[in-house]
Amino acid sequence: MNSAVFIIGLLFALSAILITVNIFAFSSKMKVRGKKLIGLLFGATFIYTFGYSMELSSVDISYKLFFNHFQYIGLLAIAPLWYLISLQFKDKNIKWTIKNVLPPFILPIIILILNFSHEMNGLLYASYQTIEDYGINIVVFEKGLFYYISIANQNVLELLSFINYYLVLRKAAGMEKKQAVSLLTFSVVGFIMTTLCYFGRYTSNIDSGLIVISISAFFLLVTLFKYELFDLLPLAYRSVFDSSDNPIMVLSDSLKIIKANAKARIVFGDKLKQNASTLLHEIFNDDPEFVDSLKSNKDCLITKTVGGEHFYYAVKLISLDTGKSNKTKDFGYLLMLSNETTHINQIQNLENVASTDPLTGAYNRRYFFRHAEKLISRAKSENKPASVVMFDIDKFKRINDDYGHPAGDYILKEISSIIKSHISDNDLFARFGGEEFLVLLCSTDAQTAKNTVDKICTAIREKEFVFGEHKIRATISAGLNTLEPFTDFSLEESIALADGALYRAKAEGRDTVCLYIETNNEDQSCYH
Repeated sequence: MNSAVFIIGLLFALSAILITVNIFAFSSKMKVRGKKLIGLLFGATFIYTFGYSMELSSVDISYKLFFNHFQYIGLLAIAPLWYLISLQFKDKNIKWTIKNVLPPFILPIIILILNFSHEMNGLLYASYQTIEDYGINIVVFEKGLFYYISIANQNVLELLSFINYYLVLRKAAGMEKKQAVSLLTFSVVGFIMTTLCYFGRYTSNIDSGLIVISISAFFLLVTLFKYELFDLLPLAYRSVFDSSDNPIMVLSDSLKIIKANAKARIVFGDKLKQNASTLLHEIFNDDPEFVDSLKSNKDCLITKTVGGEHFYYAVKLISLDTGKSNKTKDFGYLLMLSNETTHINQIQNLENVASTDPLTGAYNRRYFFRHAEKLISRAKSENKPASVVMFDIDKFKRINDDYGHPAGDYILKEISSIIKSHISDNDLFARFGGEEFLVLLCSTDAQTAKNTVDKICTAIREKEFVFGEHKIRATISAGLNTLEPFTDFSLEESIALADGALYRAKAEGRDTVCLYIETNNEDQSCYH
């Protein structure tokens, strides 16, 4: 009786383990090759094991026969599924169709029908009888013709599987080679166990092959899942996480930082080191609106200074669903920062090239017009004046003729530097064309603008420009127009007025500042 309890208990335990593994295989979100087929194989093995357990534990002969029919549903599916797994292992890109799935199951389906009707036809089993062994009432069946055909069919499928695994083994290397060796071994074991069924007139008292199949199924799980699920993939994920050049953090559902990789600790420094339970908003300067933007999947960009160097990072918050159950709310987040510094610098460089004069570094004419309108509109809204100044280098052609064009370029760059050094960062400075420069002095009245322009002209007049062996003197003329908040002049009109004042300055003898003053007579006053 103790032996009976042990055998039946062992089989029921195997059944429980098999159904658990089957549920895992189907519910797991891991992408493992042949996962669904492996799940079906474990499901078939469960049906076989559970049905046989119930057959042995049943007392009534009708129940024993019923569970014999039940276990055959799983038993006959094992070899075809094993063959399909070998096909997928051989060709991971195989597409399943009715043409390659149905053939291995045709004969097993016929055998299953004969099993359910064996008492009427005697083709699978010629007869059956009950005997007692290990304290258990066991049904043994006299083998019929189709029983041997069924065994032969299983042998063929196992042999084809063996060939598929062998073909993989010949080309495989590394862990795939180890997998192929293990799977090929399972095929050999299965072939031997199936072949033993040819011997004897009656089926065996206790089906030891069932235990071998169950154990082989577990080894199959370890073989296929070991590297991809238990060893290699987690190791790969950890390696990518730890060695990534981009900051990555794992967060709980309450946005508490659970783990940060090395790069994140470098970028965020003490904010991550001070407290092991840092909240996300704490590393972003306690800005809850920024965190809300992240949670809304909005594109977010931050700047960080690391080791004195300026970096741009695109920030993305990814929700991690544990997938335990549709009814649970278990989740977390993955915060990923992508280094966009090179990309943004390239864009800024392109914008800089498109908006600046390559010789002097001043803004070009197009950039000036695009931004000056905004600055003038803002000045008017704040009830403040703005002044437009047009500069022109005096007798610049003579400099080019006397000293050469490289010297002329040098003078342009030097004068550009002098002008920029006398205006603020809020002002707008551009090369208008040739030897002409244009300046918009923001929030500057006429007198202040005139003083600034005087200083620029004086600095240029007094500077001795040295180019090679040449010492060059240069002067500059300027036309100035101030836009008062109450005037209706447009930018173009103001530039035209400044240009007219510049023309007047040239006519007055050069090295002169001419200021346009709006009067009833539209007069112009010149200063020297």
